[in-house]
Amino acid sequence: MSSVDLSSSAIDLEKVRSDASNSLIHALESRIGRKALVLDPRLGAPLMHLVNMNTLRQLDVDRLYYLEGGTLETTSSEIVFIVKPRLELMHKLAEVVMSVRDEIERSNAASRAGAGANIRSTLATKLRSMPNFSVFFVPRVSDACIEILKHLNVFQYIVISQLQINAVPIERDVFLVEHECAWRDLAVEKDTSCLFDIAQALHNVQKVCGESPLVTGKGSASKEVAEIMERLRREEYAQKELEADRWNGRRDDDNDVGSSTSSTASSDDASGVSYQEDSSPFSKTVTDWGIDFGNLPIGPERWRKKKTKNKIPGSFEVRTKHRPTATGPHTTLTPQIDMILLIDRDVDMVTPLCTQTTYEGLIDEVLGISGSHVVEFDDGEDEKFKKIKAKLDSNDPLFHELRDKNFGHACVELQRKSQAMQAEYRDMQDTRDDDESMGSMGNQSETKKNRV
Repeated sequence: MSSVDLSSSAIDLEKVRSDASNSLIHALESRIGRKALVLDPRLGAPLMHLVNMNTLRQLDVDRLYYLEGGTLETTSSEIVFIVKPRLELMHKLAEVVMSVRDEIERSNAASRAGAGANIRSTLATKLRSMPNFSVFFVPRVSDACIEILKHLNVFQYIVISQLQINAVPIERDVFLVEHECAWRDLAVEKDTSCLFDIAQALHNVQKVCGESPLVTGKGSASKEVAEIMERLRREEYAQKELEADRWNGRRDDDNDVGSSTSSTASSDDASGVSYQEDSSPFSKTVTDWGIDFGNLPIGPERWRKKKTKNKIPGSFEVRTKHRPTATGPHTTLTPQIDMILLIDRDVDMVTPLCTQTTYEGLIDEVLGISGSHVVEFDDGEDEKFKKIKAKLDSNDPLFHELRDKNFGHACVELQRKSQAMQAEYRDMQDTRDDDESMGSMGNQSETKKNRV
């Protein structure tokens, strides 16, 4: 699948996509050998925006599967699962692992039983080896999923890792955080884990594009997302300050040790006591662990609500001020995002029920557009309809021009382009007819000359 050109996007989404793609490639490269890749059905389309099949083949991926339970017919030495931390998927994952293991064990047992004692040693090399099972959770590991895998007795057979892919850019102005059941989880299950994933995705985008100076929105869930973003920002700043202090402490320790080595070596040898350098980076500095950062602020100052007379009930507004630290300013990037606007779904329940009136919207209403920008329709030529797939994204210049227009205006534009194409075709046909007539006249004159 060809990726959409993001070079003209308002913010640096190309870097966001590149980082996500590198994370996926690094995860697959960490598993040596031929691989069978098993994907969560909800992750198939987003991940195909990051890598294509040629890249997967270069990473020794033999075949691509979707996690639907049952067993896998593969001879790969590695079976790699990339899934969301969904509880219902863990039963299917355990079923695949146990089915593959049982099938290989039965095959090897049958080979040993049919070989006999005399030639058993010669057939030992032909026995199928058990593949390695690896599970990558996107974007983070869930303790509940691990407990289910332990309960299903497959935890000891798999290697669990985390693949932090939060935001996947799919268009110049759209990036996707795949949470199909987020509203149901919040409203029915009271599960707020999706809010952390959304906040983490926005935080990672700001790490590339610069921190937004203003975060505003409406709704309790939106406010919680903003609070999580602030906490992640403070934790990152504190970690940077901690690493800077640790590095400065080690450098001071090295200088002190280097200057006193000659004087302490003889005394240590004479007394029989060996010198042992204190490995703590804070042993000879005034900075204490996690308590004092040299009277510098740990992250941005506290959020301040903007005092306005006509404030919308239930809304919030947060402004961040970047103050310098010992290692420089908190952010070295010029913010490409002026404002982040967060709106809860329960603030506006009507909009999803309305009919879309744009060209792309009506195509989605009638035919349906998948997450990979693929639309399916019937050819309609005979009774046996054939499904035809078409890819619609910004790489198509006509679709890029019409996608956001009102359907009525788009129809007028399509009619105009169709008439222009018909006129161009007629001109090409007339030119071809003139060339053929000139050719026939030339042949007739040549024939007359030959007769004379």
